[in-house]
Formats: sequence, C-alpha cells, structure tokens
Amino acid sequence: MTNNSRGFSYFTVLIVLLLISVLFIGVSTFSHMVARTSVIISEIQEVKEEFVKEAERAVNLLCKEAASDSDSPEADSVHDNIWKEIRFCQIPEAKITLEDISSRLNPNWMIRTLFSKTEFKDLLNPDKSPDDLQSFREKQGLSVNINYHYRDFFSEENLEKYFTGYSYFNINLSDEFVLAAVFMERTGKSENEAENFRLNVQNHRLAQDPLKRLILHKDLEQFLKQDFELLYPVINAHPLFNVNFIDKDILKEIINYPYPDQGENKRISPTLTSWILDQREQQELTEKDLKNTIKPRYEKARIGQFLGAKTWFWRITIAKNSSALVWIVARVPENTEDAGDIETQSSNGVYYILIEERFSE
Repeated sequence: MTNNSRGFSYFTVLIVLLLISVLFIGVSTFSHMVARTSVIISEIQEVKEEFVKEAERAVNLLCKEAASDSDSPEADSVHDNIWKEIRFCQIPEAKITLEDISSRLNPNWMIRTLFSKTEFKDLLNPDKSPDDLQSFREKQGLSVNINYHYRDFFSEENLEKYFTGYSYFNINLSDEFVLAAVFMERTGKSENEAENFRLNVQNHRLAQDPLKRLILHKDLEQFLKQDFELLYPVINAHPLFNVNFIDKDILKEIINYPYPDQGENKRISPTLTSWILDQREQQELTEKDLKNTIKPRYEKARIGQFLGAKTWFWRITIAKNSSALVWIVARVPENTEDAGDIETQSSNGVYYILIEERFSE
C-alpha cells in the first residue's frame, strides 16, 4: 500500500512537472510569437510609411507639373515632364505607376441615350437594358465600387477596360435623376427640393434654343445659388474626359454621338477621332486645340462638356514584392474656396485631395 502510494505520488509529481514544462514552453513560444508579431507589424508600418512618402512625391510632381508647365498648365498628357521624373522611384526595386482613371465611362451617371444611340449598348450584358440600369440606380443607389455594384450589368473585362467609379458629375451630361440623388445627399434637403432641382436641370436641357440647353461653368454658381458651396465641385460643368488619355473606343463613340446642339453639323466629322489619336501621339493636346478643331461651337456644345484636356482623378500605385500601396487622388478645380482635407497643393493653387488609400502586404 505504501509503495503504491509513493508510486502514485511520483507519477503525479512527474505529470505536474511535465505540465509545468509544457506550460513554460507554451508561454515562451507565445511570448516569442507576440514579439515576432510586433516586429512584423513594425516592419509593415515602416514599409507603408516609405510607400506613403513616395506617393506624396508623386502628388507633388502632379502639382509641380500644373504649376511649371508654361506651355499648357491646364493639360495633362504623356508628354509632360512628370513621366520622366516619376519613374525614378526613391525605393530600391519598387515600381511606381500613375494612371488616369477619370477619362472613362461611369455607370453611376450615364444617361440612357448614351447607350441607346451609340455602340456603348454592346457593353451591357445581353439580358440588361439602359432602363434596367436606370431602375437599379434608383433602387440600389450609386457606388464607387463598380466591379461589385454593377457586376450584373457589365462583364468584368468591360468594367476593367472602359468604366470607372471615380469622376465628378457633369451637370449637363449626368442622368438628371442621379443629379437629384447627389443633390439630396450633399445638401440634406428633402425629396421635393431635389425634384425641383431635377426639373430645373431638365428645363435647361429641353430649351428650344440649343445655346441655352447647357449650363456653362461661368453660370453654374448662379444656377445652383445657395447650394453652390455644398454641390461644387462634385457637381460641375467641366469637361469629363481628357482627350490625351481617353480610350480610343470611348473617344470614337463620344464623337459619333448625335448631338442635338450642333446646329447644321448634326454629327461631328468622324475624322476628328483619327485626328485626335494621331495628334496626341505627337504632342500634348489642349482645350485651345479642341476649340480650334471642333467647330463651330466647342465651348457651347455638349461635346465640349465631354472632351477636355485635364485629368480629374489619378491612381498612384507603389509596389515592391508582395507589398503595394494604392492612392486615389482627385484634382480640385482651382476656384473651389473650400477644398476640404487637402493633402498638398501647388504654388498656383492646384489642389489634390487623397480620397482613398489601400495598403496590402
């Protein structure tokens, strides 16, 4: 009995010692894991900070380009000096890319006739129509995440190549019901007030005199009245697309669109597409070039609301190995008094706002 008790006690002590040993090893391992995790987090943070500095350099170069390009400060193109400077990334073995992402179609604002009267209708999935898209937006709202939000309307390939969720809402080109939704969201006003705003936009578009169908930038503040500061520049009258970067298929359809305000020129010469594509390979195109080429009334015609020479939204990507930082920055029009959370600005008053940041490790 005594021997058995001692033996039992021995095994009990042994098990307890083993458990203590395992516990000690476990605590040690856990402590090591915590320490290692802290090191990894610190390293990731250092990488991100390094990437952020490079992204800030890219934004400063964009500002510098707008300020220093004396020949065409209001135009962005592949002929600008920024493309020479930006490729010299300050991070060894890292790659930086800059991409115009606003000179594309935005399913958030596109009007139905832009589909029905152009080949853009072929971009819709076979079982969807422009009316379906209109109804969907009214029920489900708008989203910058177009790859998910509009996945039932467009193929993944078409969304990637031709569309964007990043653009302003041109008051002359955007769907009027979408404009009403943006109006209500930005001002906090009632549905009735938003409907009155929509009807005012509609009345302009239906004016008998073609020259009065557009709300020009110089008249926008008067039209928006007390809501101007809340709505501008989200709603504006600036050209949407930069002809120096716009996809050739989009450009062709925008030019072939039957504009009702072209007077005798119901359709603009199709040779304009080839002219733009040829010229932009050789030199930077400016709005002055467009005014001299698109006649008789570029400034007071709807095509002048589509085609300009300025990029409004850029995507900056810095990547190294498995790490990547993506910045989406928006250019704020120069006469915007309250530019909000401004990240940087140039000496001539050009502002860029960081509107989205994504970092992956």
